[in-house]
Amino acid sequence: MNLFFALTPLFLYFELISFAHTDKVITVVNAVKLADKPVGMWLFLITSWLYLIWIVIGLATPQWLLFLVLFLLGFMPKHTRLMIRLDAVISIILLLLALINQYHHIL
Repeated sequence: MNLFFALTPLFLYFELISFAHTDKVITVVNAVKLADKPVGMWLFLITSWLYLIWIVIGLATPQWLLFLVLFLLGFMPKHTRLMIRLDAVISIILLLLALINQYHHIL
């Protein structure tokens, strides 16, 4: 379980990047041809898939409700800067809550 939550900072960083670079996220979402994507966009897509797999696995943890909300946020349309930033802020809060809930006994 500790290895699972050790990946949380990676996905927190992913959410911070998508908050800071919303124009690039919009480009990835709207891109039609996969072959024309630069390496950075491929890395973004691969990380997105890993993030989705991680969230689905997180549904089997004691913080399943937080992961369920993260999963449902994935269905929110992200075609505007506001929606991408709102998704990123909510996701960052939920990821931090999952970490705090998992490791509150250490603090």
